[in-house]
Amino acid sequence: MTDSTNSARLSEIDWLVGEWRGYGVFSNRTTYIHKSFSYEIGGKFLVEKTIDMFPPDTPSTEFEIHQDQVFYFLNADKLEAVGFYGEGFVNCFNLTVEQSAPKLIAQTYDVKNAPSGIRARITYEQEGDDHLQGIFELAMPGKQFDIVEKLTMERIK
Repeated sequence: MTDSTNSARLSEIDWLVGEWRGYGVFSNRTTYIHKSFSYEIGGKFLVEKTIDMFPPDTPSTEFEIHQDQVFYFLNADKLEAVGFYGEGFVNCFNLTVEQSAPKLIAQTYDVKNAPSGIRARITYEQEGDDHLQGIFELAMPGKQFDIVEKLTMERIK
């Protein structure tokens, strides 16, 4: 459900709205990803839902499934996000939006249920109307960010 008033206020990230599919590349494997971005809860939140399927290491029909939901919202006039992850982490993000690409950078200012000082950063960059690139990075306490996964997705709706 889209609320036109709120979607106008969150227009900086409206380019994410829709369904996306693609793959994620880790150092040792590739995963299948399905993401959707839609306005929910009366149009007050842009909600990202992710299903990431990891193939088994040995031939099997048992895939590891990762799920998360991220809620993008305005806190006063500032864009923020809170993400809930299947592993139990709750990430609180500050958002930076670059309109020229467009590009969204979400960097944690707090990660709950994780070692103190751990940080995460997710970057989404649109390439044309129907292609999205992403980078997921982690930084262990006192360390620099390392790329964990690179995402390549195409819009399906």
